[in-house]
Amino acid sequence: MALTIGVAVVAAVAVTATSLRESAGQTVSAGNRADFVLQPVGTGAGISPAAATAVRTLEGVDAVVELKYSGAKINGTRSTIVAVDATNLGRVLDVTTREGALDLGPGSIAIASTEATALGVGVGDTVVVTYPESGPTRVTVTAIFANTATGLINSAYLVSTADFRVNVTSTLDRVVLVAAAPGADLTATEARITQALVAYPNITVSDPAQLTQAAQESTDQLLGLVTALLLLAVIVAILGIVNTLVLSVLERTRELGLMRAVGATRRQIRTIVRRESVLMAMLGAVTGVGLGTLSGVALSRALADEGITTVAVPTTQLLLYLGVAAAVGVLAAIGPAQRASRVDLLTAMTPE
Repeated sequence: MALTIGVAVVAAVAVTATSLRESAGQTVSAGNRADFVLQPVGTGAGISPAAATAVRTLEGVDAVVELKYSGAKINGTRSTIVAVDATNLGRVLDVTTREGALDLGPGSIAIASTEATALGVGVGDTVVVTYPESGPTRVTVTAIFANTATGLINSAYLVSTADFRVNVTSTLDRVVLVAAAPGADLTATEARITQALVAYPNITVSDPAQLTQAAQESTDQLLGLVTALLLLAVIVAILGIVNTLVLSVLERTRELGLMRAVGATRRQIRTIVRRESVLMAMLGAVTGVGLGTLSGVALSRALADEGITTVAVPTTQLLLYLGVAAAVGVLAAIGPAQRASRVDLLTAMTPE
């Protein structure tokens, strides 16, 4: 039971963490067409628009799209809006429109399909956007787009840069997406971008692979925690199995003595105890992995609204847990097996 409970908890966390890791990678890559992403260092920091201007004129750069963020209320619901120039948006993001056209002029807004359904609005309807600095303003829905790109931009609402300038004081960019020219050398282009941004030390230049890695680092730490939990579960399980085997040997003294009397060797006695220990450990581990996997899948599905869009089961890792359980059975049997093989025949066979 100790091993079952420990392995079940570890397996559930492993499934959830792996699902979160895969979802984070897919969120970053889904809808992304940019070759480079410029981001500020530090939470809440911004990028000077001059940085985007400097990159826009470089050789090998085809499109530069600036993303400006602000908190706002959409029909009374708190959310985040993104101001973007839609002219070159298709070069850096796969924003597939379901309805209307992604023409973000003054007084317009584009909404992701899920949020549009939740708000009960469609193309041509008006919504009230309440900015923290300027208050409410009515805008018209000009496009409903697929949710593909919402994970990368972290918002379901796109507005025009003209409306943003009127209602938000800050002019800083939160993210700058850069698309290289067709056939351009990406390594050389990245070097030129990095050189052009020497005057802006707070900006990091990342490619899609680096973004995915950064998004998955936090889940890797969670998987490290899972490993630590497994070690604790193993320690508890070893103690439990050792106690059980010791009691079993004491209760079966006459049986072991009889087996020795009819010709069983010490090695055979040790093998019997070891096999019992391994069977006990594997029974607990298999049960724990099964229960933990089901719990992890259920938890991952329950957290779909929190960003876990993919359920992934780490099969290799779970099989490793079973291997560890078998090793635990062998280790736990060392002491009891030695004790069982040294049972004195005369003492064991003497009637009480």
